[in-house]
Amino acid sequence: MLPPPDDRPTGFFGRTPEMGRLREVAARVRESDGRGRAVLVTGGPGVGKSRLLSELKRDLRAAGQTVLECAWRPIEDRPHGPLMDLLAAGARLMQDLGRIAPRTERALTLVTGLAESETELSTRDTRSLHLYETVRQALIELADVHPPILFVHDAHLADPASIGLLRYLIENLLTDPAFDWTPPETEAEAQTITELVFRGLLIISFRE
Repeated sequence: MLPPPDDRPTGFFGRTPEMGRLREVAARVRESDGRGRAVLVTGGPGVGKSRLLSELKRDLRAAGQTVLECAWRPIEDRPHGPLMDLLAAGARLMQDLGRIAPRTERALTLVTGLAESETELSTRDTRSLHLYETVRQALIELADVHPPILFVHDAHLADPASIGLLRYLIENLLTDPAFDWTPPETEAEAQTITELVFRGLLIISFRE
């Protein structure tokens, strides 16, 4: 949780320790071939969460780092709407890189409601887990090609369904889930699905 910032009149002040830690984590993601990382930025209203992350994004982009982001708004009425935007940006990134992205496309169609869950189990919880795991695999696919920094802003405004998805990502994105809820569609996917790990950085901000 962020403490109150130093009382300074202008500019970006009072967040040197926090910014240093965030830059260090981002640098480790760029330099490491291992698993990715996740950061939660929390605090009360007006303590400087948005400004801190804005400065971090500016630095990362200046360094040539890929940044993808989404944000909830008080008037957001789309289930999983901001996550839909994040996946769409990821799909465009893959297209620009000339890479196919079957897991990203599959997650996008599920999140947008253009396709129903393909799982044979029809319980609501199982359908949700299938969706969650499909999104997890999409983010792993994006990070495997070009490790990104993913910003998820104002998660405290998210709808209950999206909160469930974010909780699943926090608990499972950096590790292997207990079950695979999305059987691979091709032999090639079957050979690679257990080898892929998330190599990016997930940053989620929310208000206490």
